Amino acid sequence: VYPQLRIRDTLDTGVVTGVGFGIGKANNRQKALRIGLGLKYLKRKGAIKSLTVAEVSSSTKALLDQFQASGWGLGATLGMQYQLPVSGRAEYTLSFVYHDIGNTSFGKFSQKDRPTPIEQNMTAGIAMRFPIGGSVNRRVARRYGQPRSTNHLTFSGEYSHLNIGTSREHLPKHLHFGMNIDLPIISLQAGWNQTSPTFGVTLDFKALRLSAASYAEDIGGYAGQ
Repeated sequence: VYPQLRIRDTLDTGVVTGVGFGIGKANNRQKALRIGLGLKYLKRKGAIKSLTVAEVSSSTKALLDQFQASGWGLGATLGMQYQLPVSGRAEYTLSFVYHDIGNTSFGKFSQKDRPTPIEQNMTAGIAMRFPIGGSVNRRVARRYGQPRSTNHLTFSGEYSHLNIGTSREHLPKHLHFGMNIDLPIISLQAGWNQTSPTFGVTLDFKALRLSAASYAEDIGGYAGQ
Protein backbone atom coordinates (compact mmCIF):
# COMPACT_ATOMS: atom_id res chain seq x y z
CA VAL A 1 0.00 0.00 0.00
CA TYR A 2 2.86 2.35 0.86
CA PRO A 3 5.80 1.18 -1.28
CA GLN A 4 9.34 2.13 -0.33
CA LEU A 5 12.58 2.17 -2.27
CA ARG A 6 15.94 1.11 -0.83
CA ILE A 7 18.47 3.75 -1.92
CA ARG A 8 22.20 3.91 -1.31
CA ASP A 9 24.29 7.04 -1.85
CA THR A 10 27.71 6.75 -0.18
CA LEU A 11 31.18 8.14 -0.78
CA ASP A 12 34.14 6.60 1.09
CA THR A 13 37.64 8.08 1.18
CA GLY A 14 40.52 7.03 3.40
CA VAL A 15 43.68 5.01 3.93
CA VAL A 16 44.05 1.23 4.07
CA THR A 17 47.12 -0.71 5.20
CA GLY A 18 47.82 -4.35 5.97
CA VAL A 19 50.31 -7.08 6.82
CA GLY A 20 50.49 -10.76 5.96
CA PHE A 21 52.67 -13.78 6.75
CA GLY A 22 52.86 -17.52 6.12
CA ILE A 23 53.02 -20.48 8.51
CA GLY A 24 53.90 -24.14 8.05
CA LYS A 25 55.22 -26.27 5.21
CA ALA A 26 55.61 -24.67 1.81
CA ASN A 27 53.52 -25.89 -1.15
CA ASN A 28 54.79 -24.80 -4.57
CA ARG A 29 57.19 -22.37 -2.87
CA GLN A 30 54.45 -20.80 -0.73
CA LYS A 31 53.58 -21.38 2.91
CA ALA A 32 50.53 -23.61 3.27
CA LEU A 33 48.75 -21.30 5.75
CA ARG A 34 48.65 -17.56 5.07
CA ILE A 35 47.22 -15.00 7.50
CA GLY A 36 46.59 -11.31 6.81
CA LEU A 37 45.26 -8.34 8.75
CA GLY A 38 43.99 -5.11 7.19
CA LEU A 39 43.27 -1.81 8.94
CA LYS A 40 41.42 1.16 7.44
CA TYR A 41 40.66 4.74 8.39
CA LEU A 42 37.67 5.94 6.37
CA LYS A 43 35.51 9.01 6.01
CA ARG A 44 32.01 8.22 4.76
CA LYS A 45 29.45 10.64 3.42
CA GLY A 46 25.93 9.40 2.75
CA ALA A 47 23.80 6.47 3.85
CA ILE A 48 21.50 3.62 2.89
CA LYS A 49 17.86 4.52 3.46
CA SER A 50 14.35 3.27 2.75
CA LEU A 51 12.34 6.16 1.29
CA THR A 52 8.73 6.46 0.25
CA VAL A 53 7.78 7.15 -3.36
CA ALA A 54 6.79 10.69 -2.36
CA GLU A 55 10.25 11.36 -0.90
CA VAL A 56 11.99 9.97 -3.98
CA SER A 57 9.78 11.89 -6.43
CA SER A 58 10.36 15.20 -4.67
CA SER A 59 12.99 17.67 -5.90
CA THR A 60 16.51 16.41 -6.53
CA LYS A 61 17.91 18.75 -3.89
CA ALA A 62 15.47 17.52 -1.25
CA LEU A 63 16.37 13.93 -2.07
CA LEU A 64 20.14 14.51 -1.94
CA ASP A 65 19.85 16.49 1.31
CA GLN A 66 18.88 13.24 3.05
CA PHE A 67 22.33 11.77 2.29
CA GLN A 68 24.58 14.53 3.63
CA ALA A 69 25.61 12.90 6.93
CA SER A 70 29.38 12.36 7.27
CA GLY A 71 31.86 11.00 9.79
CA TRP A 72 35.15 9.12 10.30
CA GLY A 73 35.52 5.47 11.30
CA LEU A 74 38.10 2.73 11.95
CA GLY A 75 37.76 -0.80 10.58
CA ALA A 76 39.68 -4.09 10.63
CA THR A 77 39.59 -7.22 8.46
CA LEU A 78 41.20 -10.62 9.17
CA GLY A 79 41.85 -13.13 6.40
CA MET A 80 43.24 -16.67 6.17
CA GLN A 81 44.15 -18.98 3.29
CA TYR A 82 45.14 -22.64 3.39
CA GLN A 83 46.64 -24.31 0.32
CA LEU A 84 45.77 -27.99 0.20
CA PRO A 85 48.83 -30.33 0.06
CA VAL A 86 48.17 -31.93 -3.33
CA SER A 87 50.74 -33.04 -5.88
CA GLY A 88 51.10 -31.47 -9.32
CA ARG A 89 51.17 -27.87 -10.47
CA ALA A 90 47.48 -27.13 -9.83
CA GLU A 91 46.68 -25.26 -6.60
CA TYR A 92 43.60 -25.70 -4.42
CA THR A 93 43.10 -23.05 -1.74
CA LEU A 94 40.52 -22.65 1.03
CA SER A 95 39.85 -19.24 2.55
CA PHE A 96 38.06 -17.51 5.39
CA VAL A 97 37.71 -13.73 5.80
CA TYR A 98 36.14 -11.69 8.58
CA HIS A 99 35.37 -8.27 7.08
CA ASP A 100 34.78 -5.14 9.21
CA ILE A 101 35.06 -6.92 12.55
CA GLY A 102 32.34 -5.69 14.92
CA ASN A 103 30.94 -3.35 12.19
CA THR A 104 32.73 -0.21 10.98
CA SER A 105 30.80 2.78 12.35
CA PHE A 106 31.16 6.44 11.40
CA GLY A 107 30.78 9.63 13.40
CA LYS A 108 30.22 10.12 17.12
CA PHE A 109 27.55 8.17 18.98
CA SER A 110 26.02 11.49 20.06
CA GLN A 111 25.66 12.55 16.42
CA LYS A 112 21.97 12.71 15.45
CA ASP A 113 22.37 11.81 11.77
CA ARG A 114 25.22 9.38 11.13
CA PRO A 115 26.32 7.58 7.95
CA THR A 116 25.21 3.97 7.62
CA PRO A 117 27.90 1.66 9.10
CA ILE A 118 29.62 -1.09 7.11
CA GLU A 119 28.26 -4.33 8.54
CA GLN A 120 30.60 -7.15 9.50
CA ASN A 121 30.72 -10.05 7.08
CA MET A 122 32.19 -13.55 7.38
CA THR A 123 32.97 -15.35 4.13
CA ALA A 124 34.35 -18.77 3.17
CA GLY A 125 35.63 -19.73 -0.25
CA ILE A 126 37.58 -22.13 -2.42
CA ALA A 127 39.78 -21.48 -5.46
CA MET A 128 41.30 -23.81 -8.05
CA ARG A 129 44.22 -22.44 -10.07
CA PHE A 130 45.69 -24.23 -13.08
CA PRO A 131 48.82 -23.26 -15.04
CA ILE A 132 48.25 -22.74 -18.76
CA GLY A 133 50.75 -22.78 -21.62
CA GLY A 134 54.45 -23.55 -21.55
CA SER A 135 56.26 -26.77 -20.68
CA VAL A 136 58.01 -27.88 -17.49
CA ASN A 137 61.74 -28.58 -17.37
CA ARG A 138 61.62 -32.05 -15.84
CA ARG A 139 65.21 -31.99 -14.58
CA VAL A 140 64.62 -28.70 -12.76
CA ALA A 141 61.27 -29.95 -11.44
CA ARG A 142 62.86 -33.11 -10.00
CA ARG A 143 65.53 -31.09 -8.25
CA TYR A 144 63.64 -28.01 -7.06
CA GLY A 145 59.98 -29.08 -7.18
CA GLN A 146 57.18 -28.11 -9.54
CA PRO A 147 57.73 -24.51 -10.75
CA ARG A 148 55.06 -21.85 -10.61
CA SER A 149 53.71 -20.62 -13.93
CA THR A 150 53.16 -16.96 -14.79
CA ASN A 151 50.01 -17.86 -16.76
CA HIS A 152 47.03 -19.22 -14.84
CA LEU A 153 43.36 -20.03 -15.15
CA THR A 154 41.53 -19.72 -11.83
CA PHE A 155 38.00 -20.70 -10.78
CA SER A 156 36.61 -19.63 -7.42
CA GLY A 157 33.46 -19.73 -5.35
CA GLU A 158 32.45 -17.93 -2.16
CA TYR A 159 29.66 -18.07 0.38
CA SER A 160 29.32 -14.69 2.07
CA HIS A 161 27.56 -13.52 5.25
CA LEU A 162 28.07 -16.72 7.22
CA ASN A 163 26.94 -14.69 10.23
CA ILE A 164 23.51 -14.03 8.67
CA GLY A 165 20.94 -16.77 8.10
CA THR A 166 18.91 -17.28 4.93
CA SER A 167 15.80 -16.09 6.78
CA ARG A 168 17.34 -12.60 6.88
CA GLU A 169 19.17 -12.72 3.55
CA HIS A 170 17.94 -14.69 0.55
CA LEU A 171 20.21 -17.67 -0.28
CA PRO A 172 21.26 -16.46 -3.80
CA LYS A 173 22.58 -13.23 -2.22
CA HIS A 174 25.17 -15.30 -0.32
CA LEU A 175 26.68 -16.84 -3.48
CA HIS A 176 29.57 -15.50 -5.58
CA PHE A 177 31.47 -17.23 -8.40
CA GLY A 178 34.30 -16.11 -10.63
CA MET A 179 37.08 -16.99 -13.02
CA ASN A 180 40.33 -15.26 -13.90
CA ILE A 181 42.78 -15.60 -16.79
CA ASP A 182 46.11 -14.36 -15.46
CA LEU A 183 48.76 -13.45 -18.06
CA PRO A 184 52.12 -11.66 -17.48
CA ILE A 185 50.74 -8.12 -17.92
CA ILE A 186 46.99 -8.42 -18.29
CA SER A 187 44.33 -10.33 -16.36
CA LEU A 188 40.73 -10.84 -17.46
CA GLN A 189 37.92 -11.60 -15.01
CA ALA A 190 34.32 -12.75 -15.30
CA GLY A 191 31.88 -14.03 -12.73
CA TRP A 192 28.51 -14.01 -11.05
CA ASN A 193 27.78 -11.78 -8.04
CA GLN A 194 24.50 -12.66 -6.28
CA THR A 195 22.20 -12.60 -9.34
CA SER A 196 24.23 -10.44 -11.73
CA PRO A 197 27.19 -11.03 -14.10
CA THR A 198 30.52 -9.33 -13.40
CA PHE A 199 33.43 -8.37 -15.66
CA GLY A 200 36.89 -6.97 -15.05
CA VAL A 201 40.34 -6.30 -16.46
CA THR A 202 43.67 -5.62 -14.73
CA LEU A 203 46.93 -4.26 -16.14
CA ASP A 204 49.93 -5.07 -13.93
CA PHE A 205 53.21 -3.20 -14.52
CA LYS A 206 54.79 -4.36 -11.21
CA ALA A 207 55.13 -0.87 -9.73
CA LEU A 208 51.69 0.17 -11.02
CA ARG A 209 48.48 -1.83 -11.24
CA LEU A 210 45.33 -0.54 -12.95
CA SER A 211 42.00 -2.31 -12.54
CA ALA A 212 38.47 -1.76 -13.77
CA ALA A 213 35.39 -3.78 -12.86
CA SER A 214 31.65 -3.80 -13.44
CA TYR A 215 29.20 -5.49 -11.09
CA ALA A 216 25.74 -5.13 -9.59
CA GLU A 217 24.62 -5.73 -6.02
CA ASP A 218 21.20 -6.53 -4.60
CA ILE A 219 20.31 -4.18 -1.73
CA GLY A 220 16.69 -5.31 -1.44
CA GLY A 221 15.38 -8.11 0.72
CA TYR A 222 15.44 -10.74 -2.03
CA ALA A 223 17.83 -11.55 -4.86
CA GLY A 224 16.79 -9.90 -8.11
CA GLN A 225 14.52 -7.43 -6.33
